[in-house]
Amino acid sequence: MFKEHHWLKVRERIVFKILLIVHKCVNDAAPEDMRDLFRFNRSDRMKKLETKRCYGMMGDRALSVAGPKLWNALPLRIRKETCTDTFKKSLKTYLFTNAELFYNLVHMK
Repeated sequence: MFKEHHWLKVRERIVFKILLIVHKCVNDAAPEDMRDLFRFNRSDRMKKLETKRCYGMMGDRALSVAGPKLWNALPLRIRKETCTDTFKKSLKTYLFTNAELFYNLVHMK
């Protein structure tokens, strides 16, 4: 049924929402307080964010920790997208077709 309707499962939907928030922060479409949670690495060309380390299960779930980790695992073509609607479409298709590969990249179990 998920494939027939092109729906994401709960886990993928959570990742989708987190990455949508990060996308809006990176492209200055979110409140300033939220944008301050994320910083680009030295090389802006790759559009990768600085990651933070957290020791503990609950800290790993924080947006400022999980967001960059998920963002950096995305393909560059998706990270470079500035239009939110195009980003959402590309991200949903990517998660729908490559969820397991994506989770292996970010070591999510």
